[in-house]
Amino acid sequence: MDSADSDSFRQALCAQGQKLAQQQEQLTSLCATLRELAARQDSMMTSLGSQFHELLSHLPREAPAEATLDQASLPGRHVDAQPPASTASSCLQLSRPERFSGDSGDVRPFLTQCELHFEL
Repeated sequence: MDSADSDSFRQALCAQGQKLAQQQEQLTSLCATLRELAARQDSMMTSLGSQFHELLSHLPREAPAEATLDQASLPGRHVDAQPPASTASSCLQLSRPERFSGDSGDVRPFLTQCELHFEL
């Protein structure tokens, strides 16, 4: 092997080393960004869960008699009297949570669905 071949080999090897170092830096940056996004998503899911629970706490379990509007008493309206809807049909019902896939990324949504299902 002559010196010209070994010089070009060294230059190619150095160029590959530099490219590998750049790729390593990019991968490190991507990993840090993904960790940050996952943390933000967890925070948002927690916040959304809290807000949802707050909204649920404001929902009445049964419609109070005072809250129903007697439309026959409104001027210019004639409405046939209808019996009020049964309270059982007016309750919120959620479908069962989907079966857990086993993926770690699906844990938080699955647990939130289970928690909501058990609360209602």
